[in-house]
This record gives sequence, structure tokens and C-alpha cells, in this order.
Amino acid sequence: MDSLPTPPQPMAPPAVPPLVQAALDLLGPDVAVHQTSPGAPESGLYPEELASVGPMMPLRRREFSAGRRAARRAMADLGIDAAPIPMSDDRSPIWPDGVIGTITHDSTTCLAAVAKPGTCIGLGLDIESDTGLDRNFFDALLTRDEKDRVAHLPMQRQAFEAKLIFSAKECAYKAQFRQSQVMFDFQTLEIEFIPDTDRFVATYQRGIDPFAIGDQLEGRYRRLEGWVLTAMRLPV
Repeated sequence: MDSLPTPPQPMAPPAVPPLVQAALDLLGPDVAVHQTSPGAPESGLYPEELASVGPMMPLRRREFSAGRRAARRAMADLGIDAAPIPMSDDRSPIWPDGVIGTITHDSTTCLAAVAKPGTCIGLGLDIESDTGLDRNFFDALLTRDEKDRVAHLPMQRQAFEAKLIFSAKECAYKAQFRQSQVMFDFQTLEIEFIPDTDRFVATYQRGIDPFAIGDQLEGRYRRLEGWVLTAMRLPV
């Protein structure tokens, strides 16, 4: 008697890239994240997006294109139709109605995260190479208390802690921008890491409507594969 044919085996789902999985873990449920490469050729941009960027260096255009590709793939995961995401005069993304999002990139990788209104009121992601911050930037990027805390660390850790502070500020700025719509400097938010956790708080050092002096935003961070990744989700 002939043996029965072996039924086809289900295909394993594609592996989630480590940076994407880390971002998903840090941001929580109801958020979609995608990663793209700025090394890929520029593609898929809408006329509105091209008009918003104007003349750009080729690398910057590829970074811009990678961010929009990642964002639209994340939107598709949530059942949101593709739409233009032009750049405003302050260089922030102009998200379509019904989308809360954030984009971060450097010259080698790009991440975008999106959510629907009702699940949060703001998202922030920032990725930086975990190489330590140039000490020439400490005064401009760190508050006095941040510099004091960094100075009490062993010398070999100081620049790496400063880079993490910088990334946390970038992340928090992006998360709150949907509410404030205000550009501000690096002295406006002060970062403090919660010991023995992966969490940090960003405290306003001056009022930025609708936030008051002393208001705090909570975020999370992770170090992996030579990167610093910071993430923030503002609850409804």
C-alpha cells in the first residue's frame, strides 16, 4: 500500500529584526514598527513629499525615503492606507489624519513606529550609535544637573551615559511634539534614569504649553548590537 503524501509544512514567520523587536517591546501593544535601510535607492515618494524636502544631499534624500517606506509599512500593518508624509518647515513629519507616528534614522538604519489615535497621544523613537558623546557637546546638550551626574561616573562611562541622555531627549521631544508643536533647546528637558530599570523620566525645566515646569514624561531604553534605542509612548 502506497504511503500517504507528507502534508506541506507551514512556513515559519519571518524573523523580526532585533531592533524592531526591541522597539515593539519598549513601546507596548497596538504599535507597529518597521526597519528599512538608507543604503537602498530612493523610492516610493509622493509628489507632496518631494516638494516638501526641496534640494537635498543624496544621503539625506535616501534617509528621508527610507523613513517614509518604514512608516508606510507600519501603517499597512495597522490597516491604514498609504498616504504622503511630507516634511514641515521645522523638519518634523506631517502625519496623515488617523496616524500617530515617529521616525528615527542615521546613515545605516531607519525605524518608524505608528499607532492609531485612542491608543496613545504621542510616540517617540530615537536610535544612536553607542559610541559615546563627544565631550565638546556636553555643555550644549546637558543641563547642569545632568553634567554633575555624569561627572560622578567612572571616566570610561561618562561619554556613553551622555549619549544615552542625548538620545532620551531626542525621543522625548518627538513624543511630546504632537501636543506642543514647539521647537525648544536641549536645556528644556532634563533626563534622569531610574536605577535598576530600563526606564527614564524627562522633566520640563520650563513650561511648554500644554506642559508645565516639573511635568514628567516617562520613556524606556535599550542597548543592543552597538546601538542606543530610546522609546516613549504618551498615554491617553
